[in-house]
Amino acid sequence: MSRLRHCDNHENDGIAYITYSSNPHPAHQYMFRILKGERLHLWRRLAPLNISFLLKPRHIVFSEGWRPSIYACFLKSLGLAKVHINILFGDFMKTLINKPVLKDVAGILYRQWVDVAIANSSLTYELARKILGLDKEKLFICWPVSLKINIFKNVKPKVDSDILSVCYLGYITLNDGADLLPTIYSMLKREEENTKMYVIGGPLGKELTLYKKLLRFSRNESSFRVLGPLPDEQVKEVFTRCTFFVYPARFKAFGLPVVEAMSAGLVPLITRNVGARDFVTLLSSKLIVDPPEKMVKTILEIYTRGRDYIRELSHRGKRIALGYDEKNAKKRFMRILKTILSRR
Repeated sequence: MSRLRHCDNHENDGIAYITYSSNPHPAHQYMFRILKGERLHLWRRLAPLNISFLLKPRHIVFSEGWRPSIYACFLKSLGLAKVHINILFGDFMKTLINKPVLKDVAGILYRQWVDVAIANSSLTYELARKILGLDKEKLFICWPVSLKINIFKNVKPKVDSDILSVCYLGYITLNDGADLLPTIYSMLKREEENTKMYVIGGPLGKELTLYKKLLRFSRNESSFRVLGPLPDEQVKEVFTRCTFFVYPARFKAFGLPVVEAMSAGLVPLITRNVGARDFVTLLSSKLIVDPPEKMVKTILEIYTRGRDYIRELSHRGKRIALGYDEKNAKKRFMRILKTILSRR
């Protein structure tokens, strides 16, 4: 890591962290804090076309996501970046499956001008191998961090209740599987009358229609509560009423709400296409299930096994989630950086 600090002391041999939005992704900010480099808000810098700034040589360039990676690849191709490290956004790679031309272009750029790519989960890692054709030597996994786990860690969930209480926290979108929540609720309700479901989150863009459908469903089902987006303190209060957390996403590169729910002691049930499966697997691979019918079956099996078993899952899940805090994430990221720089 001394080489990382050393390069930052040179006027024309420093570190740049390129983002598309005004700040690094919240889950990646710990990486930026470690680097202590110069942050480039991509379009803010490109707009005035400051040539001297754009063409300043740098030792290491970090690019966050797809668009910043294009600029970083350009710098690398001109010899203005010695090392280009890209933080992969799995959601973008998923879109490449149905866009073969863009997929080919991205594959060429990544294989030729990206020295190392950092995936946020084994799911993103697998996509990078399959879609971009990246070698294992160019790929590392460094999980994102939710600072909210420190907010939720003192929550005591309902493990001694006669009510089967389930929670969802996330965006109300098809990709997140929010349209499947009424189905999951209805199947649980048929088997266990005392079932409640709390839905936390709001829609994204064109998904407002789905949100309205959930609201209409809730009007006829008093135990199906659509709460909308909530501040963290109110999310905590909802978590105290719940035992299970469901995340039936069709695809989610990671899914921070899963780890946040685990940190509160909720028992998670997710699909195989959720990157946070890396954490849920440590608790039990049986909690990773799809389709909804199997998810419901698993919930009922756990529920009927009794409170002691639920309490055990709750406690172990909490320990797993809290075991990967910002401190441990920084250590993992530092090890990755040392490995990368030792090759140069």
